[in-house]
Amino acid sequence: MTTFANIGGAEPSTLTFKVATVQIARGSTNEQQEIICIGDPTSSLAVSAVTNSAPAGNAYAQAVRLAGGPSSAGDVVVTSIIQSGNSSVIVTSGNSSVTITAGNSSVISTPARTSTANLTNFSQSSATGTILSANAGRLGVLIVCDANAGLYVKYGASASTSSYSVLIPSQGYWEMPRPLYSGQIDGAWGSTGIGAARVTELT
Repeated sequence: MTTFANIGGAEPSTLTFKVATVQIARGSTNEQQEIICIGDPTSSLAVSAVTNSAPAGNAYAQAVRLAGGPSSAGDVVVTSIIQSGNSSVIVTSGNSSVTITAGNSSVISTPARTSTANLTNFSQSSATGTILSANAGRLGVLIVCDANAGLYVKYGASASTSSYSVLIPSQGYWEMPRPLYSGQIDGAWGSTGIGAARVTELT
């Protein structure tokens, strides 16, 4: 059986005191429950004080807050952890990176946007040639085959009817899928003529 008692003390025969307590009724008896301050911004009596800077020496702090605000975005680090199924995504702001751990879930990201579109023509009068030069800043490619023959498109040099990545039929349309390819893109026609491929490169 548990019994309760107050923590008490006395000045010589004149004054009694209790360590910081709160009175709680237990059945028919009022008991004093001791109060312990875990974190206090002004008192050194706290088990761990709240400070505005990292604690010095062997001291311990309950929390650290910035006084006056950060000087830059890199001074404040905020970590968000998103868990879905057996995967997790950890995003840390400031001068840090994004870590994605794959599993049985997927991560959806918002693609980059641009207002720059470069339009060119790849003529059907030439059997083969370069449709687009390598471009590290490429954000997308769209091709309309405005010709009476199919266009053989190759990721790389020297496209032909037997060495290609995708075939766009006459009057067909193709859009580069992700992941985006930033290297040279060549093309070869099934036959020569007077049409052209209408090429749009987003950068």
